[in-house]
Amino acid sequence: MALLNFLGALTALLIGALILNFVSQSLEGRTTYFLHFGYVIMIVVVGAGLFPLWGWASTAWVLGVTSVWSLLPPLWQRLFGDENPSGYVWHGDDPDS
Repeated sequence: MALLNFLGALTALLIGALILNFVSQSLEGRTTYFLHFGYVIMIVVVGAGLFPLWGWASTAWVLGVTSVWSLLPPLWQRLFGDENPSGYVWHGDDPDS
């Protein structure tokens, strides 16, 4: 049963990381999207490392903190800054340039 919980958490972390990756790039105003492996792997590894200690709460916290970290800056810039936000450090170089 514990193994199924762990596999479920890994699946939730992977799907959540993929969604955050593409949604944040969409908010940045990119014309093409790319999968940033380091970003996704970081979320999955940190979440998997914390899961044995705190269970599903750690999964929610990792995805929540990552959501704020990756969605708030492009949203802020889009609402209050330039019309076409530039790339951000956590997504690496812009493949459009």
